Amino acid sequence: MTFKSAQEAHDALDEKIREARGALKDLQREVRVAREQTRREVMDQIHRELTRQLGLLSEATKQQMDVSVAKVIREFEKLGKILKGETSGQRRAGKSSIPELIEEMSDDAADDRD
Repeated sequence: MTFKSAQEAHDALDEKIREARGALKDLQREVRVAREQTRREVMDQIHRELTRQLGLLSEATKQQMDVSVAKVIREFEKLGKILKGETSGQRRAGKSSIPELIEEMSDDAADDRD
C-alpha cells in the first residue's frame, strides 16, 4: 500500500465518519421528535380518557343526588303528615295533630290567665 492509497483510504474513512456522524445526528433528532410526539399522544389519550371518566362520574353522581333528594323530600312529606295528624293510623286512633295540640295548649294558657 502506497502513501497515496493510504491517504485516499484515510480520506474515504474520514468522509464515511462524517456521514455516519451526520446520520447519527439525524437519528437522534428523529428520536427526540418521536419521543415528543409519543408524549403528546399519550397526554392527549390520557386527557380524553380522563374527560370521559369524569363525565361518567358526574352523571352517576347527579343520578345518585337526584335519588337522595327525592328520598329526603319523601321523608319530609311523611314527617309533615305525621305532624299534621294526616296519617291513616293517627286518624283511626283519634290522635290530635301537633297544630291541634299547640292550639289546645294556647287555649288552656289563655283560660289560666283569665
